[in-house]
Amino acid sequence: MILLSLPYPPLPIRVDRVEADANLISTDDATTTTHSLLAICLNAAVSRNNIKENTERKLKAETIFQKLLHDMATRGFDASDAELYTIYCRNSLNHIAAYFPNTPPPQIEFRPLHYITTGDATHAKMCEYMAGQSVLFDDNPVKTAQDFAHKSYADLLRMLRDRLGHIMTVEEQAQAELKEQQRVTDPAPA
Repeated sequence: MILLSLPYPPLPIRVDRVEADANLISTDDATTTTHSLLAICLNAAVSRNNIKENTERKLKAETIFQKLLHDMATRGFDASDAELYTIYCRNSLNHIAAYFPNTPPPQIEFRPLHYITTGDATHAKMCEYMAGQSVLFDDNPVKTAQDFAHKSYADLLRMLRDRLGHIMTVEEQAQAELKEQQRVTDPAPA
């Protein structure tokens, strides 16, 4: 449930060996997702049960989430698919780094957006994530993973971005509206 409540979607990554106390991930050049890595990070944080580290991580996570909302308000709502993907990658990486307070985070290589194809493992995880978001946000009717299966990963990213618009602060919404008004009134150069 924690992973479903994150504003960061499952993104395809190649990650080198990561040791987190007794937990270990080694992909041996295979692709996994940021959610799989975060699950291991969460388990390690629970195992350590370090109140100071957990408090600091939560504060960092809140700051990173505010940065994501700011990025969306200032650039995300009119970004290209590739730019939107980059915003999610950058903020997800920062969120993951918060789990490594005393060591550098693992070497993570985000696979490019075009790497994800409809029906592959990352796309399937994204569909499950979107279905979980549908339950979490009380969509009516609630959608299942199958309801999202025909959409491209880029379509799903845009849907997730639009959902973020509903939880922005008043200030962030005002920035996004102002930017949209400027876009409409200032025609693009020919």
